[in-house]
Amino acid sequence: MVQSVVVVRTENPEDPRLAAYIVPGPSGATETVALRSFLREKMPEHMVPDFYLFLERLPLTPNGKIDRNALPMPTRQVAVPAGDTSSLPSLEQVISVIWKDILKVDHLSPDDNFFDSGGRSLHFVQVKSRLEESLGIELPIIKLFQYPTIRSLAEFVGKAPEEADAFQDKIRQRIQRRRSAVTRRSISEEAKS
Repeated sequence: MVQSVVVVRTENPEDPRLAAYIVPGPSGATETVALRSFLREKMPEHMVPDFYLFLERLPLTPNGKIDRNALPMPTRQVAVPAGDTSSLPSLEQVISVIWKDILKVDHLSPDDNFFDSGGRSLHFVQVKSRLEESLGIELPIIKLFQYPTIRSLAEFVGKAPEEADAFQDKIRQRIQRRRSAVTRRSISEEAKS
């Protein structure tokens, strides 16, 4: 039987995090990524724990209740990149530096997921602001959710000017068609009079 408890950890009082403490069942499965993915399908993002610690047993008080004060403090586990991040393309470097600063981590690989690295929805507001300031672009917040890795966000930002130009062209064409339709209508109405 699997046992678990989730508690709020406040290493930084301005940024409380959820930590899940789990005693695995007989299979002993401890795959954090699969568990996090499963929970994201079942509950809102703000309820998905940031940390997962697998224990042999949960500490108990003398009354037999879970001793939350005896639970170990979680540490952030982020994948260390295979190479030096200075070899990343410049756009990925900019994003990496901003993410590391906001997430308070030392290492991120280009394919690390923002949420799996400890990011929260509220952090995206800071990321958005810092990226817009650093790169001189306007970045819709939804794009940060759609491109949650450094590499995918860099690819999007690199293509963003082209997409913006294409979008502007579509708007110009639509306005031109409407003007033409209005002109034809007014000519038709004048001819009837």
